[in-house]
Amino acid sequence: MWRHHGILVLMVLTGLTATARAQQAARAGELTLTSDTVRVFDGRSVAAEVGRLWLPETRGRAGGRLIRLAFVRLPSTAAHPGDPIVFLMGGPGIPGSVMARVPVYFDLFLKLRTIGDVILLDQRGTGLTEPLLTCAPPAAGLPIDFFTSHAAMLREYVRRLDACARAWRTRGVDLAAYNSAASADDVDDLRHALGADRINLLGFSYGTELALAVVRRHADHVARVVLAGTEGPDEVLDLPSTFDRAFRTVALRAAEDAVTPDLLGDFGRAIDRLARTPAKLTVTDRRSQRPTAVTVGADGFHAIVELLLASDRMPALVTSVSRGEDTILTRVTEWAYNALGGETTLMARAVTCASGASGPRRAHARADAEWTLFRDPVSNLALDPAYCAVLGSVQLGDDFRRPIWSAVPALFISGEMDSNTPPFNAATVSYGFPNSAHLLVRYGGHETLPIPAVQDVVRDFFAGEDVRGRTLAAGRPRYLTVAEAKARPCGPRGC
Repeated sequence: MWRHHGILVLMVLTGLTATARAQQAARAGELTLTSDTVRVFDGRSVAAEVGRLWLPETRGRAGGRLIRLAFVRLPSTAAHPGDPIVFLMGGPGIPGSVMARVPVYFDLFLKLRTIGDVILLDQRGTGLTEPLLTCAPPAAGLPIDFFTSHAAMLREYVRRLDACARAWRTRGVDLAAYNSAASADDVDDLRHALGADRINLLGFSYGTELALAVVRRHADHVARVVLAGTEGPDEVLDLPSTFDRAFRTVALRAAEDAVTPDLLGDFGRAIDRLARTPAKLTVTDRRSQRPTAVTVGADGFHAIVELLLASDRMPALVTSVSRGEDTILTRVTEWAYNALGGETTLMARAVTCASGASGPRRAHARADAEWTLFRDPVSNLALDPAYCAVLGSVQLGDDFRRPIWSAVPALFISGEMDSNTPPFNAATVSYGFPNSAHLLVRYGGHETLPIPAVQDVVRDFFAGEDVRGRTLAAGRPRYLTVAEAKARPCGPRGC
């Protein structure tokens, strides 16, 4: 552990040397634009600009460090471009610039270019920005007991976060400066640097929380806002009932398709089995290509099912485990082992802990836990007090989490089957936006922006059209049978 920690510090120090030299000559507000080409993964390409903007890491601190914000600008194809459209990606921690290379998102950005310039922002701490707050995973991988209990998962997460935070603090990085309020001010500073009086905002998932923070702090400079998969100011802590409803909906669809007639019963039987006798599995660590022993208990199985709620193989996983068959469990555990054991995105952890959760929200989650299937969502480990204490950052507080009222025209888009940011999130937030519409995507999940009809309605809304009453739908999900799930391996990006 300590040997790796030393190597990690060395990597961080070496990587920041060039940035430190550049900071000495930089001034806050200094903007540079460089011609570049965006190359999409499907072979297409388009001329673009890469912009970099120097900003204070901590506003209000005289003589403090500077960071270099980065973005990609796709110039408008309109004869008379309207307000720029700033895309705020989710995660938190996923850079906006990389989404231009994803074909379905590139299609969206091409449509939006007919309205105005499209700005793909890499939020502070991500992507092309400097510093990039990530840490490589330990060479040892996850411990053998990681999937046995929430306590084991939290213990490992705390250990990794502590090593990462120590490494970046060694360089003088102020982790308390990485939060949604600071990022919202970054967006407005970028607007000012680009010479735009107003901007449009397109946020997805965590990007909606950031967009709402921009509206709260800089509404006079926001023309229109689209929120796809809404996470409101006090909706960071997940409610167990959200996952319960999603699981029951999948159970209904799987029964209708005669894939699994009793998914709820199968889930109970699977949990009982693993609570009595945890499964001992062998998975492959993709970095070392070595076989690794892991043990999956009831809590670990809860976590894996939670991660796979939107997967077409989730019903087959639950049913097979309830029957004592571990082929599919081994496959999805290997995926989860490699996904959860990857690099630490420190920006994401700092942002989440800073947003926090109010007392009433935590009380709601505790009340849910009394009756729901998913009593203790693994996603909420990122808000555990022991976890956030490692960062030592001060929460933004209840002022940040209070409801927002704004006259800014807003479009809310929700996937009917979204368990990450369920439709009632948007219903709650939209109550404070009198000039808004809320569109539900039939059969839609968390990610709705790749759907062509959704892209069209986003474009039309930014063009000033009334989109209320539009009908949106995704393809009805089809769930794999146990035999089909056994025959199909997981891909590198998911199961």
